[in-house]
Amino acid sequence: MSLAWAARLCRRGRVTDFLHLAFAAGFLASLYGVAQYFNKEIVWPVVLNPYGGRAVSTFGNPNFLSTYNAALMPSALALFLVEKGGGAWPTARCFSCSRRPCSRR
Repeated sequence: MSLAWAARLCRRGRVTDFLHLAFAAGFLASLYGVAQYFNKEIVWPVVLNPYGGRAVSTFGNPNFLSTYNAALMPSALALFLVEKGGGAWPTARCFSCSRRPCSRR
């Protein structure tokens, strides 16, 4: 079911669609990590704590989870600034994945 949802989201093949899919995956992994932090295990029948209380989510290592989320943050900020500000943030277009050239008008 989740593969069908991902295929439906990215059916147009736009870069922003793939970014939204990556953001959704990061959000769900982060929610699962927060649940693990509070000892609420959703996937495994027993609470597994191999890293001393640090959440691993589905990544298997807390460093991988934090790196994935940290890598998504600049893209999320740039996409937010472009969508929220419209033309008020011209420098945000330089960092976004838009196909328009970066110009100052």
